[in-house]
Amino acid sequence: MAGRLGGRLAARATLAVRLVRRRQVARLLLALVAVILVAGAAVALATAIRTGLLPAALTALRLRLSPAAREASSVARFEELAARHALRPGTVLVTVVTAGMRDYVLNWLYDLDRHNVTEYIVVAVDSTIYEELCSRGVPTLLFPLEWQFVDGHTVFPLPTEKHVHEFLQGAYGRVVGAKLFAIYHMVKAGYDVVFSDVDIVFPRPGFFDHLLALADSHPDAGVFVSQEPAFVCYQFKWFPEGYLPCVNTGLYMIRSRPSMVALLHEAVTATAGWTTHLANQPTFNQLLYERGMLGKVDNATGEVAWAPALVAIDNNIAMNGHHYFHGHDFPGRLPPPHEPLAVHANFLTGDSKRESLRKRGLWHDASAHFVRRNGRFAPTSCDHRTAPDGGGNACVRRCALL
Repeated sequence: MAGRLGGRLAARATLAVRLVRRRQVARLLLALVAVILVAGAAVALATAIRTGLLPAALTALRLRLSPAAREASSVARFEELAARHALRPGTVLVTVVTAGMRDYVLNWLYDLDRHNVTEYIVVAVDSTIYEELCSRGVPTLLFPLEWQFVDGHTVFPLPTEKHVHEFLQGAYGRVVGAKLFAIYHMVKAGYDVVFSDVDIVFPRPGFFDHLLALADSHPDAGVFVSQEPAFVCYQFKWFPEGYLPCVNTGLYMIRSRPSMVALLHEAVTATAGWTTHLANQPTFNQLLYERGMLGKVDNATGEVAWAPALVAIDNNIAMNGHHYFHGHDFPGRLPPPHEPLAVHANFLTGDSKRESLRKRGLWHDASAHFVRRNGRFAPTSCDHRTAPDGGGNACVRRCALL
C-alpha cells in the first residue's frame, strides 16, 4: 500500500516538474518572440527613417491635417488649374518635380517662357518646392493623396529627399513612379497629357506647336513618343530586335482614350513596387510591344511598318542626349547647322549634365530669378519661419489664386 502511494506521489511530482518545465519553455519562447518583434520593429523604424519613408509619411499626415493644404493637393485643384492653364482645351503640359530638382525646373520654366509657352502645370511632390514655385507665380499642384493609389498599388508615402534627381540614387525610383501615377490619373480624368521631364530643353521655339500638329494629323494614334537609341531596348531586352521605336518616357504625349487608360493602368500597377530602379521606361516599352503598338522593321529594306496607335517623333525634332551631347549618329540625321526643337539631357549624370547644357547655351543662369509672366504670384514670404501666420498655410492660400 505504501509502495503504491509512493509511486503515485512520484508520478505526480514528475508530472508537476514537466508542467513547470513546459511553462518555462513557453515563457522563454514568448520572450524570444517578443525580442524578435521588438528588434524587427526597431530595424523597420531605422530603415523608414534612413530611407525617408517616415518623414514622408509624417509630412503627408501634416498636409492632410491642414485644410489649406488639402485644398491645394485636391483633385478639384487640378481641375481648376487644367481649366486655367491648358496648353489647349483638353490638353495639359505637365511635369512632376521635387525640391531636389529645383534648379532644373527653374531652367525648364525659363526655357518655356523665352519661347512664349506660358501655360502648363507643375506637380510638386513636396511642400518645399510647392511653396517656392507658388511664390514665383507658377501654376502648381501639390501631389494629391488620392493620386498616390491605384487599385491597391501605391507610391505612398512620396519621398522628401532633396537630391532625388540623381539618376538611380536614393528615392529616384519612387519619384519616377509618382510621375506615372500622376499621368494615369490625369488621362483617366479625360485630359490629353503632354509630359516633359525637367531636363528637357528647347534650343529653338515651336516644339509644342509641332507636337500638337502631329497629333491633329494622326487622329487614330493614342501616344506620341520621343525616342531612345534602339540599342537601349535591345541591350536590356525590353523587346526583341527588329522593332521600333525604343520609347523615351521623358517626353511624350498620350491621349485620354480607354486603350491608353488601360495601358497606363497596367504600367502603374507593374511599377508601383519599384523603389530604386528606373521601372517605368522598360515597363512602358514592354507593354507597347506586347500590345502590338511598335513598328516592325523589314530586315531587307530597313523600312518600318508603323502601327497606327503610336507615332514616333522624328529624332531631328526631339533628340536624346546620346545623339545630341555625345554626337552619335542615327539614320536620316540632318547635318549642321540643324538644331532640334527639343533635347533630353539624358545619358548625362551629376554635374556633367548642367555643364553640358551650359556649353551648348541651354543652361540659363538667369533662371534663378524666374517669375512667371502674367502670373499672379504670391509674395516671397512663404518660408515657414517667416510667413505671417507662422506656417505654410498662407503660402498655400496665395498659391490657390494662381
